[in-house]
Amino acid sequence: MLFLVGAFGGEMTRLMESARDLPILPRTKATAAWTSGVASTRRQVTDEELAFFEEEGYVVLREFYSSEEMDMLRDCIEDDPLVTGKVVRRKDLNGKETKLTLWTHFGEDSFGQIGRSASMVGAASKLMGGAEPYSSHTKILLKEPFKGGAWEWHQDFGYWYNQGVTQPDKIISAIVAIDENREDNGAIRIITKSHKLGKLDHGNYAGQTGADPVRVLESVTIAGYDVVNLLLNPGDVAFTHSNLLHCSRPNLSPDWRRNFIVAYNSKENEPIQSVDFNHKQPLYNAIDVVGDDALMERGCSKLADDVSMGFHDPNEENYRSPAEEGERLKRLAAAAATAIEL
Repeated sequence: MLFLVGAFGGEMTRLMESARDLPILPRTKATAAWTSGVASTRRQVTDEELAFFEEEGYVVLREFYSSEEMDMLRDCIEDDPLVTGKVVRRKDLNGKETKLTLWTHFGEDSFGQIGRSASMVGAASKLMGGAEPYSSHTKILLKEPFKGGAWEWHQDFGYWYNQGVTQPDKIISAIVAIDENREDNGAIRIITKSHKLGKLDHGNYAGQTGADPVRVLESVTIAGYDVVNLLLNPGDVAFTHSNLLHCSRPNLSPDWRRNFIVAYNSKENEPIQSVDFNHKQPLYNAIDVVGDDALMERGCSKLADDVSMGFHDPNEENYRSPAEEGERLKRLAAAAATAIEL
């Protein structure tokens, strides 16, 4: 049963009652699993790993990349001026700072070679039910020794839902560990199975966009919903469901903790195009898939300072205040009611 409260609850109730008589139109579904046509030379996601992902909300592919590949990617991060030049800073409750650089489109740089590689694209497709992946965004997370801050508990879909994306099973993150991820340097912490909770309310907590703390605390009282440190070695790749609750502690060690993350959306999950969304999620753009050896063949290639890359503006924020959200919902209710009457 649905309970609607607030100043516009009655309007929303009338809207839903009017909608009951509308015809149900089926969504377009993929008839077969998508394939890139480019052969992968790395290991594939097994059926057992797929089943684990669906049950637990994450899966780790160990030693997916070689130490040589990670050494080169680490050098690329340190030598590329745009990694620090386009950085976004996020402070935690204690004033410690985590830095990230985020962009929406794959380029010809080394990071694009990973995101476009046959193995990564193929793994993302399988974990999204055979859907065709495309770039949602890429980001590099930088936790400096002794300075890198914490991230509050959140779901990625808590951000992406407000960007117009509607299907949490059709958008996924691939986390590539550049450095060792340990407890003392701020490894990601997850709540297993928490993707089954659905999308939780998100708001501004401790200066960051985070999940409702009451619901986070309640989730760990459920049998099987365990807090786990996602300990990774360089070259490991962790795939996470968009509704998986996760956070990370500050870096208290003398070592860097750098992760490279590719978020893949799917062709059938394009964001809603409306003035009420912030359009940070790009529309479908087919991936020009490359072979798994492209990274080492090309060597270290830097990011292009080009508007087509879609670098994130550090001055923008995803969170809406309660008043802003109320006004947005009233506008949507009025627009939907008008459309139904036509």
